[in-house]
Amino acid sequence: GDTISVEPWFGKARSVRLLGLNTPEVSRSGLRIKEQCYGKEASEYVKKITENRYAVLTFDPAKGVFDDRNRLLAYVHVYDSYVSALFGIGGVDLNLHLIENGYAEEWLYRGRYERADEFLAAETKAREANIGGWAVCSDFKRHPRRSRASDAKLKPSFG
Repeated sequence: GDTISVEPWFGKARSVRLLGLNTPEVSRSGLRIKEQCYGKEASEYVKKITENRYAVLTFDPAKGVFDDRNRLLAYVHVYDSYVSALFGIGGVDLNLHLIENGYAEEWLYRGRYERADEFLAAETKAREANIGGWAVCSDFKRHPRRSRASDAKLKPSFG
């Protein structure tokens, strides 16, 4: 749900970790991961709205291009056609869309990112309206948020 595969017109397919969100886990063969409430629904929904579509990735200057598992770390916009993607016409802001529709929670991962406040506001709205996983899962929120005060103490490192 929070990781997709993209196939560029050049090179090999790459894994992309959707920045700023976390979806419930789904069990996978060979891995000891306990399936969480709404994980299957989130995974199936992401597949449905991304399969055979065009993706445009945007990277966050505060987070870099790769995560600690060497996946691309990005905001993803999904489009129905190449022309729409090329000109940025229509499309779906996948990261925000998943949070707004209760398939994912906003998630700070190793510090702030550019759209954190926007995503947190979208999560709050979905949670208060009991949308998606918020309506059916008592344990939908799995990762305790760090306080905003601790985020303010983060210092960029150069070098």
